[in-house]
Amino acid sequence: MKLRFVAILVLVLGIIVLAACDQTAAPPAEEEAVPTQEEETTEAEEEEAAPTEEKAPAEEEAVEAEMRCVRVANSDNSGPAQTNDPAFHVTTDDGFRIHNIYDRFIDIDNNLDAVPNLAESWEPNDDATEWLFYLREGVKFSDGTPLTAADVVFTFKRLIDPDVGSSAASTLSFLESATIESVDDLTVRFAFDEPVVELPIMLTGYSTYIVPENADPEVLKLQGVGTGPFMVDEFEPNTTYVRLVPNPYYWGDPPQVDCVEQIIIEEATTRISALLSGEVDIMVQLDIGQIPMLEDDPNIVIAQVPGATSYGMPMWVDTPPFDNVHLRNALKLAADRQELVDIVLLGYGVAGIDSPLPPTSPYAHLSEAPEQDIEGCVAELELAGYSDGVDLTLYTSEVLPGFVDLAQAYAEQAAECGIRIEVIQAPVETYWDEVWLVEPWLVSGWSALPVYQALTIATLSDSDWNDTHFYREDFDALIDQASKTVDDDERKALYQDASRMIAEEGGFLTTIFVPVLSAYRSNIEGFAPHIIQSTIDMRGVHFTD
Repeated sequence: MKLRFVAILVLVLGIIVLAACDQTAAPPAEEEAVPTQEEETTEAEEEEAAPTEEKAPAEEEAVEAEMRCVRVANSDNSGPAQTNDPAFHVTTDDGFRIHNIYDRFIDIDNNLDAVPNLAESWEPNDDATEWLFYLREGVKFSDGTPLTAADVVFTFKRLIDPDVGSSAASTLSFLESATIESVDDLTVRFAFDEPVVELPIMLTGYSTYIVPENADPEVLKLQGVGTGPFMVDEFEPNTTYVRLVPNPYYWGDPPQVDCVEQIIIEEATTRISALLSGEVDIMVQLDIGQIPMLEDDPNIVIAQVPGATSYGMPMWVDTPPFDNVHLRNALKLAADRQELVDIVLLGYGVAGIDSPLPPTSPYAHLSEAPEQDIEGCVAELELAGYSDGVDLTLYTSEVLPGFVDLAQAYAEQAAECGIRIEVIQAPVETYWDEVWLVEPWLVSGWSALPVYQALTIATLSDSDWNDTHFYREDFDALIDQASKTVDDDERKALYQDASRMIAEEGGFLTTIFVPVLSAYRSNIEGFAPHIIQSTIDMRGVHFTD
């Protein structure tokens, strides 16, 4: 969602023993081992006195010793906002749990194309005002209840319900609750007054994982009930540790490990040390600068998806001094974007164009990034009323690899035209909760998304994640028109206009696009990073030894 899609990636363990643990519980001790004080104990009293299925410490240790978990190091920490409820999914921390507990209605591949998941197939009517989606048969939730069309209908109605308050509501604003309905147990209908030609890909957002009909929000938050390959074994909000175990009702090939554990390790060198020593098996967010530390080690594999995540410095366009378009122009002209790629990403990334879309996208308004223009920057500062330069504060954090380097390198560039920037490094654990959407200028990032989501997730007027305060009804109308335009070329031109409006009139200072980099030990197979960074898929992961 963001990266929100976005921070880098010990332990204070808050342990909740959930129902999933009962599957590994030792059998009850023999009845005769229970001490009694009276010969004539009633049957009810005997049952009350009998031992429960709770394991003795020695038994627990034996079970733990037999379990072999894949251990995953992450740097992104949702802090107090941690949740297993897809409706409130924000970071890769949440994404690790949610993607493995639940299934998306429709999945998305590394080409940003819609692919079947719980919906096996779909078809529109002739003018794309009505779509039918056909569900996979034989799917059950982790509590054993069957998946039906009613669960899908409930999920999408819940996501757009203003009383629920999901951040997904804005990117799903084209849906109307009254026109989402179940045709039968395995068929869902979406109906519209006007064509919605890209509906399948528009339903692949961060939060569109299916939950049971009438699910208890507190259960979803703390435990989660999904159709995915795993379920929660140990989790407590605002913790640095979680353990998932296989879902016995999973419809696909069963997981090939006893459990998976995610550990939040905020310090980059500590994560590297943990991977090299074998304390963790997978490191989901690798800093490009750390590649030389790993690339010659035969026990480590490095994997990447090119140019996937945008890094930038969004500013509030309705708040002084960033409400001055000439100041915003000066800040954009000050950036030497290719130099930032070279410094922060060692040349591995792509220079940005102040749009959520990279210049490589056919929907982008530019095919190459603008060059630095110091004279133009100075001229724009004078038009903004800052002939003697300007002093600004920029917040950053190590919440994602390269955030601090980006802020510092850009500050040096901006100083060339009289923009004096104080860089403040905020704590990792509170960055998304107390800095992002709180401070008017900061470093942030977004995972790769299909064009509709990319252009709307942080820009529509009703978006909860509008981190530039870009509230423009004309922009909203442009996006709405594009989503309903049947002709491919006309729709492409409208999306390009939207990209241009964001770049020229908005508060995005999107400077670089970063590859998704992960590293894992060579005795691990079945793991690969995804273009959407919060999609951390563990279903096929296994040990080779």
